[in-house]
Amino acid sequence: QQGGSHHWLKLEELSARRIPSVIASEKHRVMSGRPALTVAVMAAWLAKSEGRDKLGRTVQYFARFLNGYFAEMVKKDASFKGAHEKAVALQGAFATARRTDRIGKELNSIPALVKALKTDDWPEVAHKVALTTFLMIDRYAWLCQSKLIKQDHKPIIKRALKFLTLSWTIMLLRHIRGYLKLSSSLTNDAASAQKAEAEITAKKWEIFKHILCVVQGVHISGMYEHHDMLAGVCGMYTSFDDAMKQYPKA
Repeated sequence: QQGGSHHWLKLEELSARRIPSVIASEKHRVMSGRPALTVAVMAAWLAKSEGRDKLGRTVQYFARFLNGYFAEMVKKDASFKGAHEKAVALQGAFATARRTDRIGKELNSIPALVKALKTDDWPEVAHKVALTTFLMIDRYAWLCQSKLIKQDHKPIIKRALKFLTLSWTIMLLRHIRGYLKLSSSLTNDAASAQKAEAEITAKKWEIFKHILCVVQGVHISGMYEHHDMLAGVCGMYTSFDDAMKQYPKA
């Protein structure tokens, strides 16, 4: 028992040293070259359609996390029912708002699809086909949700999300392939090696992010349901990472 306690103490000491350094590293990665958050910067951030969408998605997945948390709490204490209902309502409100805001977005992926076809970039073709299919089915789901078509929108949304999860999976495989290619092309030249190391680090973050995308995707699409809390945490990280790509530059 003493050996086990000593082992856990060592793990706690390692975590106490390691976690702050990881957080500091991530903060530097995210905010490097960007101005501090002010009202003006926030206004410029929200002025971008993609910025609003990704921040909205962050809140949506935070609500999903709360949905899962309060669903567990309701099992123990019925007084949490009201909080659970509010979390569900918040999640639904942001999902509907983002679905409306996505109208016409499928048109943006068509030129990229045509370009990929011309260059015989078949992995990119597969990714764009999956993404465009998601957006087109999602558009049909919006029509059903708006009562313009008499059909239950919920299973249609699930079907659309399966294609979104497929597009994330393709991107994950592409990033893994890119990482392996970069790793095998390292040279002894200091300048080239430094550049390659930076690219490899970026690829590692993209792989990590897309693993989280797939984890949340299999849940929200109904392919393999695990827990709203896990999907919510994954979604918050990936959404905020996407939102930071729209953050105004200095």
